[in-house]
Amino acid sequence: MSGSLRLRLFAIILAPLLVISIGIGIWRVSEAKETARGLYDKSLLFTALAVSRDVALLDGDAISAETEKLLGATAGGPVRYHVYAPDGVFVTGYATPPIPVSSVSDQNEAFAYFDAVDKGRDVRVLRLKYVTQIAGFSGSFTFTVWQDAAVRREFARVLAIRAFASIAALIGTAAFLVWFGVNLGLKPLFDLEEAVSRRNPEDLSPIQRTVPVETQGLVQRLNRLFAQVTNSMEAQAAFISDASHQLRNPIAGVRALGSRS
Repeated sequence: MSGSLRLRLFAIILAPLLVISIGIGIWRVSEAKETARGLYDKSLLFTALAVSRDVALLDGDAISAETEKLLGATAGGPVRYHVYAPDGVFVTGYATPPIPVSSVSDQNEAFAYFDAVDKGRDVRVLRLKYVTQIAGFSGSFTFTVWQDAAVRREFARVLAIRAFASIAALIGTAAFLVWFGVNLGLKPLFDLEEAVSRRNPEDLSPIQRTVPVETQGLVQRLNRLFAQVTNSMEAQAAFISDASHQLRNPIAGVRALGSRS
């Protein structure tokens, strides 16, 4: 298998971290949405309770200045409200409540959150049923408050961006540390390569330098190869020497015979 060992180790170590980080990022986006939903839903509930209290105290004529201020300064933007009596008669607030996007599960719940559309805009709605007496009428009054959903979506988006920025910073730091660690771990191999490249081509002596356990087998095999090559060269030199000696004697005899004649 060809390629850079450094890059291969870097990818093997970093790939699981990337997969885990993506999973954490998806989870953080979901958590950001739930966090935004929870915070703004609680704000809607407090507003609905304030409206129900004022309508009951003031017999449905109006709400207090404090609650008016609360409706305009609630986190997530202005809140609108609608109140109608047990017989469906309009009491106070905006004339028409938002239209639910889907059917609400239980119309008789004490309070229910749902998504709706108001004048073409997505809104989050809380419908609160509260037994009280207003202007001589007693029974279960319905208080509906709603708020534009764009602000909470933006809040969730900001939370998600912050989470991804943190994860990206962690991945970048991890990548740097992994790259540094891989280079540090491979340094003995690079040192061994440099030491072998500096050897004389005729130098077949064993490698004596200290190497990591993982490369000791490679060095031992190289040393055995060097020994085999040395033995082979020595055997070749001995064979040539013997052959030349054997050839030298017959040639000398032939020359002696030639000189006698």
